[in-house]
Amino acid sequence: MNYKYIKVLFYSIASWVIYFGIVNWTRLNIFLKSHQHSNPSKTLGVFLMINIVKYFLLLFGIISLVFLIIQFFKKEK
Repeated sequence: MNYKYIKVLFYSIASWVIYFGIVNWTRLNIFLKSHQHSNPSKTLGVFLMINIVKYFLLLFGIISLVFLIIQFFKKEK
């Protein structure tokens, strides 16, 4: 396997780990729930930014894995 494919695999795994870390981060959920009533506009901004980053990481992980699978089967033929 080429070095650039190992690099893409590393980035894919890192994006999956960060995504699942954000999803299961209880401290972040407690922060959002506690600040929801005190300053809703700031909390909404943080919530939207976290969700945008979270789904970008998920999308990047899926696309890079599909790319690696395609490259793997393309080289075998």
